[in-house]
Amino acid sequence: MLPEPGNPVSWQYVREELAALRTDLHGELGGVRTDLADLARDLRSHMMQQGPEIAVIKRRLDEVERDVAELQTSKKDSWKFWGTLAVAIIGVVLAWVFTLIGK
Repeated sequence: MLPEPGNPVSWQYVREELAALRTDLHGELGGVRTDLADLARDLRSHMMQQGPEIAVIKRRLDEVERDVAELQTSKKDSWKFWGTLAVAIIGVVLAWVFTLIGK
């Protein structure tokens, strides 16, 4: 409720209250700004510490993924090698068996 228009004492009280609220608000905003600046500084510090470690982990993960891909490829090549060798051995054995049968 607003004070009476002709009562300067009431208006003076409203001005004082508004000034006190403005001062409190500015103090709170200053505290929030300080807290945000501290958080930003802590976050930058944390990222400065963790950034290189994350880069190392990513590099190692890439190396492991490459190694796994090479193993999978070599495993396929290994099966091809052993399969070819088995077919060759079977062919030699069959040729030998047919040779024995033909004698």
